[in-house]
Amino acid sequence: METIHRRIQTELTKQKISKALTGKKHTPEHKQRISESLLGKPKTKQTIRKMSLAKRNMSDLTKYRMSLAKRGKNHPLYGITGPANPRWGKKYPKKIIQKNSSDISIV
Repeated sequence: METIHRRIQTELTKQKISKALTGKKHTPEHKQRISESLLGKPKTKQTIRKMSLAKRNMSDLTKYRMSLAKRGKNHPLYGITGPANPRWGKKYPKKIIQKNSSDISIV
């Protein structure tokens, strides 16, 4: 049994609560409040390891779906030009430019 909000909950109680909350959506305002409450909260080494392993073991299908989800208008930098763009005013090193130029083959 675990103590949550100073109450002891049995496994049966936790299962009932989980079932009742399954499928419910948080409002954008509530998501923002959750995000703000977690800012600055340190993560345990175990949590960091789990997050790292989750990223490593993605299937090709998952990677493809994530790629599709961030294309075009869904990309975070879509339509951001000028000084608002993080790459604004930055130059690529000549080594990178040469590499990219040699990779392009004209058929």
